[in-house]
Amino acid sequence: MGLQMYHFAFASLLVLVAVRLHSYSKLSARPPGYPPGPKTVPFLGNLHQLPIKRPELTFAKFAQQFGAITGLKFGCQNVVILNTWQAVHDLIEQKGSIYSSRPTNAVADIVVPNGLNPGVSVYGDLWRWQRKTTMEFVGGVRTDALKAAQDAESTQMIHDMVITPEEFEHHVDRSFGAAILATVYGQRGKSMHPGSKLHDFFAVNAQWAASLGPTNSPPLSVFPFLDSVPDWLTPWRGWRKRAMHVRREQQRVYGGLLDETRTRLAQGKGTDCFLASCLRAQEKDGYDDTYLAYLAGALLEGGAETSASATMVFIMAMAANSDFLAAAQEEVDRVCGASRLPGKDDVAKLPYIRACMLEVLRWRPIIPLGIPHLTTATDTHEGLTIPSGSLIFINIWKINHGDSLYDDPGVFNPDRYMQNAYGSGLDDNATRGRRVNYSFGAGRRVCPGQRFAENSMMMHFAKLVWAFDFQPTGHLPVDSWDGWTEGIVVRPRDLKVSLHLRGEKRRKTIDDAWLHANEFLQQFE
Repeated sequence: MGLQMYHFAFASLLVLVAVRLHSYSKLSARPPGYPPGPKTVPFLGNLHQLPIKRPELTFAKFAQQFGAITGLKFGCQNVVILNTWQAVHDLIEQKGSIYSSRPTNAVADIVVPNGLNPGVSVYGDLWRWQRKTTMEFVGGVRTDALKAAQDAESTQMIHDMVITPEEFEHHVDRSFGAAILATVYGQRGKSMHPGSKLHDFFAVNAQWAASLGPTNSPPLSVFPFLDSVPDWLTPWRGWRKRAMHVRREQQRVYGGLLDETRTRLAQGKGTDCFLASCLRAQEKDGYDDTYLAYLAGALLEGGAETSASATMVFIMAMAANSDFLAAAQEEVDRVCGASRLPGKDDVAKLPYIRACMLEVLRWRPIIPLGIPHLTTATDTHEGLTIPSGSLIFINIWKINHGDSLYDDPGVFNPDRYMQNAYGSGLDDNATRGRRVNYSFGAGRRVCPGQRFAENSMMMHFAKLVWAFDFQPTGHLPVDSWDGWTEGIVVRPRDLKVSLHLRGEKRRKTIDDAWLHANEFLQQFE
């Protein structure tokens, strides 16, 4: 009798497994009317065709075969890739009410639960408050009031590079982090030595980015049944514990920064910073310290690494293209001479520096696939059906390298933006409704700090070419992805570039500018 019961239980288990596998097999098939894409296989969908590195390049190849909108299946998850600006305009921009949410993520649900981080918060009332609060500080012309801190920090960067030019990447990271630390928290980030505020931030941000890596946690949205598999039986053993460690570290760093801002505010210091305004409105808005700490922390996350990464691309491009470097230097020398550094009041006078910035963002977008959107309702578009709950990726790489828009799209050439505001050979009517670039996203989720970031990059780029010549000292990865970092945000790694000061007279100018910048920045100490 016992043996019969065992056989019955085993047979029942086999039937249950077979039914479950059959169910997942059906879910991995393409739904009716779905956008065209490569053929799927049972259970996996198109996962077997997805590379771990540089997926945007594979998606670009799919676009050549299947068109502007490509439909994929990652297991049972519907994934739609938008490969043209027109597709982004028609869906993300024009139908924002159903294309503006974010997908859930197993790690994010642990590290930043309940929508703490606006970057991954679902579309709803909390996100709207986060967005409104951020826009009131950095949106539109209001961000111009923050230029002084960006100007001073970029001057410190140049001064630090004169002293230790071989550590230029370190100085770039510090500068962009410090500019946000000053404007968001009213605090100074003078160094990135171990134990400093910026050192702690970049350390926990690296842990946060690593935890979101595709191989560091189970793909629950792709295979939901993995949530019921014991952790010790999976290749991701310990992923929840690692995520909890990141959460505790973020709470320590972001909570500590908030506490220090509150203390300084009580002393009459840092009264104009973003977090100070949030703390003054805290009782009215009804959000506790945790929400405020993570809102401010998200601004630090979103602004420091991205702008610094774009600056590393700029340095590489200048080192690899001496003609464009000379043109950029000619412009800043003509506007500023050798007796002063470019500053906040020169941003609007440097069209070629702006062209270089736009070309950096186009040529090597530092977030090639953006942050995925999630549909909250089923949509139909030109006879295609995009189901509710679909992941939507903007293939920024493909948009930026479209042959129909750009001449020689694979070549770094800022002159294209001197000829046309969009860098395109097409007339304005052919690009009506298009954004100048998509590196800051699109639709209701477009980065609220875009103008802040552009101002900061402009000042950094202008000062770099004013102060230095750039010489390659080894291979530069301008034509391949070898030597680049991996992750959501990418940059060239360990650049083989040397910086050479453009004359001793400029050293004196830099030293004098640093004295004024340091005096200004002392208010944040």
